[in-house]
Amino acid sequence: NSFLFALLLGIVIGVTIGLCVQNYHSTWAKDNRNIMYLGYPGELFMRMLKLIIIPLVVTSLIAGMASMPSKATGKLGGITVAYYLSTTLVAVLLGMLLVATIKPGDHYKVKEVTRERRPVHPADSALDLIRNVFPSNLIGATMEKVNQSVLYIYK
Repeated sequence: NSFLFALLLGIVIGVTIGLCVQNYHSTWAKDNRNIMYLGYPGELFMRMLKLIIIPLVVTSLIAGMASMPSKATGKLGGITVAYYLSTTLVAVLLGMLLVATIKPGDHYKVKEVTRERRPVHPADSALDLIRNVFPSNLIGATMEKVNQSVLYIYK
């Protein structure tokens, strides 16, 4: 019961803060940096939830397959492979048909991109470092390099 109470209390507090910030017409509520700071804990929580999804699903699939008899496992594996191949074939054919008919990107003209350097706020650097501790995809995190915005302070 305490978990349910804490969950409902968190929902009420979140809705109250959201309504107060939305109705509070000030420079604080209109500043994107303050809104980003307010949403930062929620962003970390969502990244942690996304991080746990893949290992949880794979573990439950492996445990389910291990508890089945070997004859049923082979049949289920064959059905799974056939389903995967057929849905992949349908997706590829549909994608090729849509690209041939719609021709996405034909009307888009490429503009020359100029990259302007913006100053990095020290809080952004610290929050970015903490954000990168919790990747949203465990497999993708092992295969990509994260560019950290670092603020160097020289004395």
